[in-house]
Amino acid sequence: MKFLLDHDVPEDLSYLLRQLGHKITLLRKALPANASDEAVLQFAYDQDSLLVTCNRDDFLHLARQWRRSRITAISR
Repeated sequence: MKFLLDHDVPEDLSYLLRQLGHKITLLRKALPANASDEAVLQFAYDQDSLLVTCNRDDFLHLARQWRRSRITAISR
């Protein structure tokens, strides 16, 4: 499975997911720091990746508009 990890996701999660054999893309290496939430969601969709974020409120609002989005929100 492919995951796109948002800026606010703990880096330990990327190590764990890689060890489990998943493909990980770190948002900070893929898009500019000032990329909009919409651009992040579009990038995840284009890459067929599940977006993992701690920014639950903003992305859940967008997910309601994007029926095709795949988002997992985690809390710390």
